[in-house]
Amino acid sequence: MDTKKLYDKYCVKNIKAFSQKLIPNLDYPVYGIQVPLIREMAEEIEDLDFEIRYHEDVLLRGFIIAKRKIPVEEKLDLITTHLPLLSTWDETDTFASSLKFRKKEIDKAYEYFYSLLSDERIFVRRIAVVWIMGNRKKVSAPLKEQLDGISKVRNDDYYIAMAVAWALSSYYITDRELTKPYIDKADDVIRKMTMQKIRDSRRC
Repeated sequence: MDTKKLYDKYCVKNIKAFSQKLIPNLDYPVYGIQVPLIREMAEEIEDLDFEIRYHEDVLLRGFIIAKRKIPVEEKLDLITTHLPLLSTWDETDTFASSLKFRKKEIDKAYEYFYSLLSDERIFVRRIAVVWIMGNRKKVSAPLKEQLDGISKVRNDDYYIAMAVAWALSSYYITDRELTKPYIDKADDVIRKMTMQKIRDSRRC
């Protein structure tokens, strides 16, 4: 499959320029396709065996994996093949939010993502934090266990610090008493980010 031909009729130049400013440190160039359109394309495509040449290719491949209705073990194997492609916050976060599991599968998925919290790769740790946070009320694992894991994630990058702060602010909204000690023990950068996110949420 030649994704360039697929993208040509949807390319929007101002989207390309905007995305390049919003998403630093891209491993692949931006073609200029809106994310909702990429999601729509994924619904019509089954093939994962295409060359990754553009930022949109990473998003498209992630959406194709996410939509597949296959046993959880197979889905997790496909997710593992996709992790090395993640190099930006939006590739990571859109993939995490797209990954849905049935009730009988979600604890297996939780174990998988929990194991990634100690991964050496920045955006692999980020997807673990973002997925667990997003599914905190759906999994069987208690919030304390989740917070224990997230609070121990090594902070060696802005996008890790931001993910952990985002998570802590979300857990704080869910359970203030439980979460406050984790915020108090966080390093200065994460604690400040967390408190800002909590303040921002109150303004909404």
